[in-house]
Amino acid sequence: MKLVIINGSPKGEKSVTLQYIQFLKKKFGHIDFRIFHVGKMYKTLEMNSENMNALEEALKNADGIIWTFGVYIDLVPYQLKRFIEHIMNTECKSLFTNKQVITVSTSARWLDMIAHNYMQAICDDLNMKYVGFYSAETEDLIKENEQERLEYFFRDFENAIVTDRPYEKRYASIETSDFVYSNDKPIIKKEIVNKRVTIITDHNPNESKDQSLMNMVEHIKFLYDNTCKVVNLNDLDIKNGCIACFKCAYENKCVFEALDNYNETLNSDILTADILVFAGRLSERYYSSRWKMYFDRNFVYGHIPIYRNKQILVVTSGKLSQNQPFRDSIEMGQDWHRSNLVGFISDESEDNNLIASLIETHVDRSIIMSENSYVKTPTFASIGISKLIRDELFRYQRSIMKADNRFYKSNRLYDFPKMQVGHSILGVFYNFKWFRKYIHSQSRLDDIFIDPHKKIVNSICNEKGAKNE
Repeated sequence: MKLVIINGSPKGEKSVTLQYIQFLKKKFGHIDFRIFHVGKMYKTLEMNSENMNALEEALKNADGIIWTFGVYIDLVPYQLKRFIEHIMNTECKSLFTNKQVITVSTSARWLDMIAHNYMQAICDDLNMKYVGFYSAETEDLIKENEQERLEYFFRDFENAIVTDRPYEKRYASIETSDFVYSNDKPIIKKEIVNKRVTIITDHNPNESKDQSLMNMVEHIKFLYDNTCKVVNLNDLDIKNGCIACFKCAYENKCVFEALDNYNETLNSDILTADILVFAGRLSERYYSSRWKMYFDRNFVYGHIPIYRNKQILVVTSGKLSQNQPFRDSIEMGQDWHRSNLVGFISDESEDNNLIASLIETHVDRSIIMSENSYVKTPTFASIGISKLIRDELFRYQRSIMKADNRFYKSNRLYDFPKMQVGHSILGVFYNFKWFRKYIHSQSRLDDIFIDPHKKIVNSICNEKGAKNE
């Protein structure tokens, strides 16, 4: 049996995720593992036909394929995203057809399911047979029970190859369209007082596919009275994506800081804004790899929620409803940041009037919400991720992530739960049968939880009654 391992980590041989493959390689000596470090060599694979020919030859003879990667900002690394875009536009795409496939990742399990959902969607687009994923916490390989789980998972994959296991797609193919948004109605500029707006986009004026996106951006820019800053990622000097070197961990200074102007732009034009507009064309189930490079380099600030309290407006050209992993990544990621996601604007409807109305409505809402410092209520993504990061930092990462640790300390985010005195007393009495019988027969348990809320409600009624008098 021959397997091709597509390693998406920019670390190559020094990837933690790759050690899980090396473990399997030792355990299953009868299987031929061919490893290709596309995350480290993605540029040479695009330019060097010799390296690409070697990969293509291995894919032709492969019985199965394994994608490996670390989870970078809710998804696969920029380098792997760029490789995926490359193969989707070459004849190499056909070499993946009908291959049994699994995905293997390592992370702190911060929204790791989005990364695997994204990869399953990509595998569906490549007409592969997706067996499943193995999502490991970085230290899992040193645990005996996790080694057993990994072995079982791989044996199931081996069985899928031997039996040519059938597979039903989870994600439907993306529909294509030549629609270009245009607006012929008069545009009334919005009034903005002491609020900074930055639009981040990657549209290419010379690319016909980007025309619809560009028109939406121009409409939004005009509504904000043209006072907003526009950062085009294609014009931004970014030498590389994040390589997870952690040299930024001490004082939030990227290893590439002296080589490009990413950090300077991030700090001066983006993080100083009150309202941010993310605008991009959907490509291979997400924004472009250029956008992914931008998001990955956000890690210069580690686990600090840098978009906190900002209003975020997301503009997409393409079939938004058919790109759920992208939407999940934005919604859950910004929920953790505790920014306010005003809404999505897409040209999917191909209805100029509707799109124009969405643009005008959401721009207006972003201004009002910014003036009122509104941030919607947190969901599980915010609470769950915050607690996960808090615990992992406190447990061991703060030894290296010094900047994160200082931020979490100064903002009192090491907020480990403590039981209130009243609940402690209730817990003691609840051990007695007579107390449980009394409290449930009298429905007092409901009253204990609801009484504090009723006091608030009654106080408002009293205030209103006093005003009426």
